[in-house]
Amino acid sequence: MPSNLNATEASKIMKLTPREVSLLCRQGLIKDAKKEKGRWIIPEKSVDEWLENNQTTIQHKQRQERQQRIIPRIKKLGTGLATIVAILAIVSILADWGGARTQLQRWGILSSVPAASEEEYLIVIAPFHISEGVIDTELHNEIKRRIEDISKDIDLSKLRVEIAEVSLDSNERKSAEIIGKRSDANVIVWGSVTGARIVVNYLNLNPLPLPSNELIVTDIEVTETEAVQLLSLEDYHSFTVSNIPAQISFLSLFTIGQLLYSEGEYNRAIQIIEQAIGEVALDLNEEVQGLANAYLTLGVLHYLNEDYDSALERLNDAEELDRRLNLVYLVRADIWLAKNQLGLRIANLNRYIERCTISYPSTCEPELLGGTYFNRGLQYYLDGFSDLAEIDYLKSIELDPSYWGSYYELGNIYSNQEKFEEAIEMYTIGILESPTSNKLFVHRGNAHQDLGEFEKAIQDYTTAIEIAFEIYQNPNPALIPLNNRGLLYLKIEEYDAALEDFNVAIESEPRFYPAYLSRARLYMALGNKELAIQDFETYLELYPTTPNRDFVIQSINELNKN
Repeated sequence: MPSNLNATEASKIMKLTPREVSLLCRQGLIKDAKKEKGRWIIPEKSVDEWLENNQTTIQHKQRQERQQRIIPRIKKLGTGLATIVAILAIVSILADWGGARTQLQRWGILSSVPAASEEEYLIVIAPFHISEGVIDTELHNEIKRRIEDISKDIDLSKLRVEIAEVSLDSNERKSAEIIGKRSDANVIVWGSVTGARIVVNYLNLNPLPLPSNELIVTDIEVTETEAVQLLSLEDYHSFTVSNIPAQISFLSLFTIGQLLYSEGEYNRAIQIIEQAIGEVALDLNEEVQGLANAYLTLGVLHYLNEDYDSALERLNDAEELDRRLNLVYLVRADIWLAKNQLGLRIANLNRYIERCTISYPSTCEPELLGGTYFNRGLQYYLDGFSDLAEIDYLKSIELDPSYWGSYYELGNIYSNQEKFEEAIEMYTIGILESPTSNKLFVHRGNAHQDLGEFEKAIQDYTTAIEIAFEIYQNPNPALIPLNNRGLLYLKIEEYDAALEDFNVAIESEPRFYPAYLSRARLYMALGNKELAIQDFETYLELYPTTPNRDFVIQSINELNKN
């Protein structure tokens, strides 16, 4: 060690910061310290003397540093000063620091597991509680090893598996949840092993808002009793190092697959969940908790990838394992719609409704059932059964009053039946539920126009246009209300306003053929034959199969004659 030190070197010995050492030097509290070229030069002997004279100060600072490490963790729990006092009181009662540390970890104040970063998935495993006299096969380490081996095989570098310091019994769910959340973990695993049974608890700490609860596995308890009691010592060891780790690794990978699903990485999610299923298929000949849900999730993912045959295959696997899964029928219905097999679509929608209302009513989700009535209503309407569609839309509203689509479709049915006041009522309720849906304003505007309420119609068309440009920031939803408002202006002979609307629509989308037909009619009213003919011809070029073809050709011929 050199005979002279700078402030940084002295700070390490004195357990102070370099700034604190410099302050002591300026105050003359460190003997013979002097400043040369902007740096403090401190004799080593002076540092030793200061340490001898200020041992109490050092110990006080060390206590402060320990408190500063602990206090933010306590504050993070939001318990304030009263909690700190209570914790210190409890710690003082305990005879040994080891017991206090364990208790603080159970409370989530201390953590031996580094928190997860935003880029990684974290699984925390607490050592299992082992009853006295039972062989400890270190099941927690076997589970960790199994998951890590699989993650290497599938290049899942974002996955980290950690062992907590605290051993937890299977009934200590609250402590497990606290420990897991303290580390921002995705999953925590814990349990107990007795001579009679093995209990493994698996908790997904951050379940995702996926389309259905049937796609989510959150809280599972794996219990083995009879099998454990019948096994020989050798088979028992094999069971605990193979069977159970396989089940937990399956659940862990399934959870990660769900995370990837929620992030839109469908192909990667499929790969991970297929690997998860492969793990339990290799080791187990019995049904595994969550396995049917995993097959169902694969069916949904394949459907989203438009791989309909693979989707149907996995949906069949899910149904074979668990006949109570209802989402199978909804996904099949969507697949048959994509394949234009509308009869099969209706059959699956009917099957879902029958199961939810008769066979398994307690397992159904009201919003999904309401959506199913809505979708069946759409199909009935397309097939020409407006009366059946109306019944389904009303049932959909009963189950999910907040969904604006049901009011919109009912309004359309009533408009087609020329029940315009009832249609306006439905559109208005829909607007209350979804005030930024420009379709509702467009159709309510149409109904007002049919009733001769032109000012109200113009107001609704104007709102629909503003929503498109200002909220959607997309001109396409504004094209129809622009055209409709322009036609209404034409009808009430406000020609300049009509022309402006048609021009904006065409400038926004040059291939929007209705605006050319409308503007041609305007030019006819204005007596501008040349521009009218030009717009009629553009309309026919863009829409050669139009049912208005004869009218357009006749109009062109008459204009040419004159």
